[in-house]
Amino acid sequence: MFGLNCQEPTTGTPTNQEVNTGANAPEGGGVYSFNDKNGNTYGGSTNDFQSRMNDHVGTGMLPAGNTVEFTPVNTGNRSDKGARRFFEQQKIGFDADGVPLANKSTRTRAVSPQKWKKYAPNGKINFNDKYFD
Repeated sequence: MFGLNCQEPTTGTPTNQEVNTGANAPEGGGVYSFNDKNGNTYGGSTNDFQSRMNDHVGTGMLPAGNTVEFTPVNTGNRSDKGARRFFEQQKIGFDADGVPLANKSTRTRAVSPQKWKKYAPNGKINFNDKYFD
């Protein structure tokens, strides 16, 4: 069962916003995606949208003025990193066999195929597992 004071993690309604600096991003954290400087879709997760967008604009990965889709994640006092990574992988996607795809921009997965199989049997994330506490 969930740890002390924990609830099932949930996502909010996605919003699309043009980002020139981190100040254009919403407050809070969750998962996000945008087209990077090479036109590839980049998906990520963070506990601070504004700080992370400043990082991406500063490195040039996110061209100023591009639109970013932000989806807030309420982790229900559970492991931010674990819960957000699993929601991030859902945004990145899966192949026809249900294996997590790599982020097209960075060529990395948010969740390894082994972790996905263990903690998301049949594609449903098992947030009752102690991994998420």
